[in-house]
Amino acid sequence: YLKGALEVILPMCVSCIGNVSGEVVPLTAAAAERVQQHSTEMASEGLRVLAVACGLYPGQLILCGVVGLMDPLRENVVEAVHRIIDSGAKVMMITGDAEATAVSIAKLA
Repeated sequence: YLKGALEVILPMCVSCIGNVSGEVVPLTAAAAERVQQHSTEMASEGLRVLAVACGLYPGQLILCGVVGLMDPLRENVVEAVHRIIDSGAKVMMITGDAEATAVSIAKLA
């Protein structure tokens, strides 16, 4: 099993779980695009998105799905950001999250 950023995991997959019965089907370009679009939608809602795959060899993996994790803002973050802005300092966000996730979280603060 393998988990990680979709942009890293997806290129290593040649098939995917195609339906609720667990049938493994080839990962077509259209299916990969649907997964990417769904991932972008989840990220734009502030979720951290991880892809999950299984298999023995990179380049021959089965995409099992994507998971969206909510990681709420820490207590007092909104107040701290407003204090910084009110002081005249420029606020910058450094993150390892996907851009859509970071933008969504920044809007909350």
